[in-house]
Amino acid sequence: MILQKGFEAHRFIAISQTAHAWGSGQLARQWGNECFPSFVPAEPVCYAAEQHDRGFLDWECQPTLNPKSGLPRTFENLPLSLHVVLQKKSILELKAVSPSLQPESGGARDDPKFEFFPVRPKGRCSLLKPPTD
Repeated sequence: MILQKGFEAHRFIAISQTAHAWGSGQLARQWGNECFPSFVPAEPVCYAAEQHDRGFLDWECQPTLNPKSGLPRTFENLPLSLHVVLQKKSILELKAVSPSLQPESGGARDDPKFEFFPVRPKGRCSLLKPPTD
């Protein structure tokens, strides 16, 4: 959970980890241009970005509260034991539908068709594709 203070001091905007992950997937789908290549192959990497926090979904329906603030615990202040459980669930759920991205099986890290860290951009290029209207 990401908490952002609203315009009024006593209000907060809560952004779920799964919403954050969805946004990450949308950014990944726009990644790359003539100076900075896209991910190869793009869709499995973009899907992984979009789904990387899926293990948080059940917890987000009834999040534990921070006893000091009374607000939902954020990603940064989850107890380590809970954080590990939720991250492991994320990995296991993603592994079930996208086994090629799993590093423990060799997976993408050792597969030459995956280019996770493309070359640096040339000059003053943006990392994202320009909008198409």
